Order: sequence, then C-alpha cells, then structure tokens
Amino acid sequence: MASMLAIVSRPVFEKEATDESGLLGIGGVYRTGCYRGRNKRLEALGKGDALFLVTVRPPGEQLWLVAVLESPEPTGEGWQAKENQTPICDISHLLQELKLDTGKGVAAKPGRLAMSLQTPRKLAASDVRLLRAASGSLRLKSEKKSGYAFTNPRKPRSPEELAPHLQRQLRALGEIHGRASIEEQLPFLELWDVTGPRGEVELEAWFYLVDSGSLFMAGSTEEVGKVIQSCFECQDEDLARELGKAAGALPEGELGAPRGVEWVGGEPEDGKRAPAARAEEIDWKALDHAQGSARGVPSQVEKLARGGGQKRADAFFSLHGSLVGQNAWFGASAPAAAALLEALSGAKEPDLILVLVADIIGADHTRAWLSPKAGPLAAQAELARAAALARKDELVGLLEAKKPVVRAAVPILLSLLPELAQQTLPLLMRAAVEDRSDAVKASAMLGLARLGEPGSRAEALLEAQRRSESRLVSGAASLGLLRLVPGRPFADEAPGIQRWLGWQAPRLWVDELLPWFGGHMSAWHQPLPAPARALVELARHRDRTEALLDLVLAAAETHTDGVFSSQAGKIVLELSELGARDADSVALVGELSAQERQIAEKLARTCLLPQGGHGLPAAGRPRRRWLGLEPPGPLDENVELELDGERKVLPVWYAWRACQRMQLFADDGDPLPVPIKDSLQGLDRYEAIADLNSGSYRSACRIDLERIEQEIAALAGEQGLVERMERLADEAGARLGAALREGARPTFDKTLGALILLPLIRAGRPLKAEWEQLIAFDEAPQVREILEALPAERREARISSYLAWDAGPATSYQIEHVLYVLDLAPSERIARALLQKIEKIAKKLPDRAEAYARRLRTLADKHPALGV
Repeated sequence: MASMLAIVSRPVFEKEATDESGLLGIGGVYRTGCYRGRNKRLEALGKGDALFLVTVRPPGEQLWLVAVLESPEPTGEGWQAKENQTPICDISHLLQELKLDTGKGVAAKPGRLAMSLQTPRKLAASDVRLLRAASGSLRLKSEKKSGYAFTNPRKPRSPEELAPHLQRQLRALGEIHGRASIEEQLPFLELWDVTGPRGEVELEAWFYLVDSGSLFMAGSTEEVGKVIQSCFECQDEDLARELGKAAGALPEGELGAPRGVEWVGGEPEDGKRAPAARAEEIDWKALDHAQGSARGVPSQVEKLARGGGQKRADAFFSLHGSLVGQNAWFGASAPAAAALLEALSGAKEPDLILVLVADIIGADHTRAWLSPKAGPLAAQAELARAAALARKDELVGLLEAKKPVVRAAVPILLSLLPELAQQTLPLLMRAAVEDRSDAVKASAMLGLARLGEPGSRAEALLEAQRRSESRLVSGAASLGLLRLVPGRPFADEAPGIQRWLGWQAPRLWVDELLPWFGGHMSAWHQPLPAPARALVELARHRDRTEALLDLVLAAAETHTDGVFSSQAGKIVLELSELGARDADSVALVGELSAQERQIAEKLARTCLLPQGGHGLPAAGRPRRRWLGLEPPGPLDENVELELDGERKVLPVWYAWRACQRMQLFADDGDPLPVPIKDSLQGLDRYEAIADLNSGSYRSACRIDLERIEQEIAALAGEQGLVERMERLADEAGARLGAALREGARPTFDKTLGALILLPLIRAGRPLKAEWEQLIAFDEAPQVREILEALPAERREARISSYLAWDAGPATSYQIEHVLYVLDLAPSERIARALLQKIEKIAKKLPDRAEAYARRLRTLADKHPALGV
C-alpha cells in the first residue's frame, strides 16, 4: 500500500478547471473527486493513502499540484474520493527532492516533464510529507505528539559525505548565515535525525555551535522550525513542545548540541493578553492560516509590537509565513490584520506592522501594487482593507512620523487604499520632493505610481525625479513610470533601471531602509534583492520578461558596478531556464536548451555570474572556451575513457569531475584521476591543475603544497609556463575581483596562490595588484615567499585587508596566520587590529588569547614599529 502521484493532462485540466472567471490558477481549488485512469500501478492505493494529482503548466514546465484525493476507491472509470479541498500550488521547486519508491526521483529531460510523469508513481513517505507541507494539507497538530527522539548524531567533514538533499539544506542555510560554501559551514555543524512516534525519521536537525539550529522535513529543504538561543520555535507549537522534551534527554555534544532545549510559544511571558480587534470575541483556535490553527497569532502579534531584536524579527517572519500567500487568504487574515492595526500605536517598530498588513491585504504587497487599483479583492482581503480604512487618520498621520522607516512604510499600505487617494496623493507628492530621506522619497513615488493616473501631475513628478542624483530616487522614479504607464517600453527607462539595480540596501536596523518588495529587515528569505524582485515581477505582469533580460544583459557588457552585476545575475537566473539548474553544476554545452545556449552566449560577453554554476563555467575565457567562442585549453580538450562500463568521449574538465565522484585515483598522490592521467603531460598538465583549482569549472583537484613544489620542479626549464600562469592570474584575479565587488565572501586558497604565483615569483616577474586576490594566508613558507614578493606598502595593505575580514568562529586561525607573517609588515596599524582580534576571543578562549598576546609582545621587542 502506498500513496501515489499521477498526472492530469493539460487538455483535461484546462477543461475541468475553468469556470465563469476563467482557468483556475495558484490558490484556486480544483473541485474534482475522481481520477479517470486505470493504470494497474494505482492498485497499490490502500485505505488511508492519497492520490496526488499534478499537471504541467506553461511558461516553461511548471509542475502544479492541483488536487489531493484522500483514500480513493476504484470504480469502473477510474478512482473516486471525496471532493478535493486542497488549493492549487506550484511544486516545481520540489522536483529535485522527490524520491519516489525507487529512491531515484523524477528524471526528465527539458521539455519532457509531462511525458516522464505519464505513468503513476509510488511516493516515498518523505514525499508525502513534503507534498502535504507544500499544499498546506499537512496537519501535524492532529497527530499525537509523543515518542520523538534525537538519534544518529554525526559531524560530516566534507560535502561528499552528504546526500544531495542535505547539501541543498546547507546551501539554504549558507544564504542565511552569510557563508559562501558548504565547506565553510561544516566545521561548526552537527547533524541529527529526529524520529517520530512510529520510529521513522521525520526531521533532520542541524545544530550550529551551542544554541542555534534549523529543523528540516526529512529528505527535503522544507524548513519547519529553528533553534534560537536554545529554544525551539516551530509553527506547530505542539511539535516544538515535544521536541523540547526530547532534546532534554540529549547528552551535550562536542559541538554543543543543546541540552534541555525549551519550547517557545503560546501566551506572552508577562501574561498580558495579546492585542487583537475585539480579541474577546475571536476564537483564534477556530481560525486557520497557511500553517494550520491560528491560535498562536495573538502571541506573535504581541512579540512583533513590543518584543525586541531577534524576537521581533522572528515574529514578523512567523506571521508573514502564516498569513501571506500568493493569491491566497485565510480565515485568520482579516482578524490578524485588525489585531496588527490595533497594536500599531504602541509598537516599537510600526513599519513592520504596516508592511505586514499591506502584504495580508494584497497576498503580498508587490502583487497588489501591480494589480489594478480598483480591482476586486477576496472577501478576507476586503475585510482587512476595511480594518485599515477604519484607521485612516492614524495611517495618514504616520506620513509625519519621526522615524524615516515609518514614513517609508506608510505609502505601501496607503497605495492599497484607493478610497483615500484624494487625501493621500498630495501628501505623497510632497513627501516625494521634500522629505530628507531618499527611502521616503522613493516609497512615496512608488505609492504615486499605483494611485496616480497617466498624464497626471503624478507622472510629471516622476519624470522630474528621474534626474535625481540619488540612485534610489531616480531608479524608483523610472520603476514608477513603468508601473504608471502600461505601454512604456523598458528600454526607455534603461538608465533608470541600471541606477535602480545599482542601489544597495543599507545594513540592517538603519533608517534608510526601503521596505518595498521585501526590502525590510526580515526579508532575508526573499530569493531576490528588493530592486531585482520589483523589476522581475513587473516584467512578468506585463509579459515583458525577454525585454528585461535583453536590457540587463546588454547593460552588463559595459557595467562594472558590483551591486548592479549581482542583481542583474540574479535576474538572469530568475527569468531563464538556467535558474532551474543546480547552483554548483556545470553542464555540457550539448545539454543546453536553445534558450540556455542563447543566454550563455550573451553572458560570455559579460562578467555576470563570475564564478559560474547553474550550468555555467566561470566568466571570462573558460565560458568562451566552453561555448567554442575561443580555442580550447587543456581542460576543454576531449578525452576518451570508460565510465560505468561505457566508453565515452568527454572534455577533460567533465571527465575529471566524473572521476572525482567515483574516487578513481592512484595511491601515489597524483592529483590527476587514473583514467585521464596519461592524456595530460608537461605544461598542459600543470595548466589544467591550476585552471581547475581557479574554479573555472566549479571544481578543484586535490593537491597540497608539497606536491605543487614537485610539479613546479618537474617543469624546470620548460618554456611557456610563466606566460600561461600570467594569463591564468589575469583571469582568476578578474573573476575573484568581480565576485568580491558583488558582495561574495573572500576566499583564501593557499594552493591556488601557490600554483599560479610561485612560478611567476621565481621567474622574477612582479606581481600585479589585480593578482593580490589570489594571495592566501596560512602558516606555510610558500605564503611568506609570496608576500615577500610584494612591495612593502602593498604587503602591509594586503595583510590589513585580510585582518579586516570578519572570520567569525575562525578568528583564532586568522590571528595565527597574521602572527606568522607580521615581521614582514611590522606596522602599528596591523598590531592594533591584531589586539582587537585577540580581545574578541579572550572571553571564550582566554588561554589562547594570552598566548597570542605573548607572541605579539615578543615580536614587538624585535620590531619596535609595532608600537605594542
């Protein structure tokens, strides 16, 4: 017996899911209780099983879950069950996570997804949980919560030890924690399985250092809870409570897996009743939202209004995830909006409440901003808007609030209240010109773009503000014009769009934050930065995605601004098929679709996505060689080898990666896999090793400093090595520089610097400033040799920039690396920075901090310039 996955053909769905208002979309309910299919595989359905019905929709190949038939029974025509109650949802993002009963998941070539699903498939237990969570039909609250246990603790040392879905979990966590790679996270993580009452693994828990962590549904990247300061926080409070009990029995792990973790939820700690609109009349337990029962809403509203720091941000995220959905409203939507507005006057950060209420009214305010201002709303949205209109005087008054973040947030909500347009339009026009804050000016103009009319004073004001010196203001003016005037070509606003994408939101908790489009402090979960998201949604709304793609790709050919490049790259991935590919993958060119090939050729003329991934190699010559736009290098030549019992002809870089996965190496420490070892000799061999380690194909070979010295010695007297390494240094330095300008975390790879720079230094070539990105730090003689080759002033600057990097838990290693080379740049500036680092670790590592201080004093005795 097993639940099943079956497809509804496109013609059948479009016929049956159409009513007087048109074809059902995301959030609609496909009212069907039958499936007309007689495939024998469906006979595996038993009592308590479910039949999950999907269909494939354009554009691209979106996979929609359109119905869940509970306990279906066979009939003469197929299978019959109670009428479906599950809203339609897009589950395209879950394709890579579905395992099926085979454990191999869904394998479909581009354009063949519907064909690959023609045969009904048995679902694994983890698939069922994943689909129910995505559709909102998972109701853990109805299950008996007992018998949870944390089991199988382990500390993976490398990504290769992790299943693909666990790697995806860590990539998701990397976005949150600001770590660029899985490797950087693993030293500080501990992984546990969490078994449920039936003894099955239901959750996977990553504990980060002592008091933090994340809980994922087993086998997926669906995050269901967090550990924050040794407290479990989940949407399902019963589950959080039971997990807290289970964790109380844990021994304290070497990395500090929490012991006695508590549950957080329910009533406010001070016992005060959470604010709500006529709270005494509302039975919150009887209301629902996206996560089930709404009984926790009053408590979360209280935390949002009066909590502090992380507690407030977590409450915002919890309420947003529960009450805001694309084209979806819930029984708790309007009561929650009223309760939030009731809490507005005494709130510490009212801007978050304003944004959240706007999101509830519009099923996210970005969608509502794009919709017609007088368009119909769902009943719950109308009620929520009525609650806002009842407080119109208070809302309008907030346009004069003291804090810029509040003045910037009010226009979001006012733009969704066209009934107040006559009163608010003059006020927004004044704010757009006179306010001291650029964020308030931009916000006011975006409000005007929805409430104003083409040809009005609002349009004239936006036209004038396009000439502002502020990137944010001029960019918002261009975006507002595109929204206000439906037929306005994107190309007409190309300069403004570039300035808009070149604006970077300031750091968190500051007054110049633009709260639109997910740009508020709690929007780290947004897949796109706020400016990029605004343009993408507008382009989709106007069916102009190709125009936007062409615009950013053309601009990127000459643009060198890192903020613009970062957002432009994200737009390309969001609007092209490349975005569906794995972030760490590089594809064979022959595997690309026509659209992917076209986009890749345009990207080859830019530095966008400098480090590659999503099917692409790194920017520059590797990408052009890969596409055949430049002559091949050693990594691009074809090699014939046997893999999985088949003779294949593959480019060296691809064959190398395949051999790495299969561990096809000799025992003598040779960095080349055995099947391709004989195909690379001399200079080609060395260049291939260095090129691969530079990240040109999102991979690296295993090589240490001792082996590098052997490889260099083997090429003594060979002509051409210096010229090849100079070219590689130029390419790798340019890519790393572009990545750092885009905000990537710096990486320090001692093997890469040694491979490329040592041959140049030993040949007497001076090191260019652009190559300094390749200089790593480590307690190795090669590091000293490279730093010694720099002029004294640049050497000091390079060490200072490394020391300025926030190394987090690795700060002690950073201190050791600098102490090792401090005699090469004995300056007071570096010594002061070192002392600050030592003081930073003194509380947690007093003995180590004292040892570092002694070493610094010893160095100061020999080098008085340190001034210690």
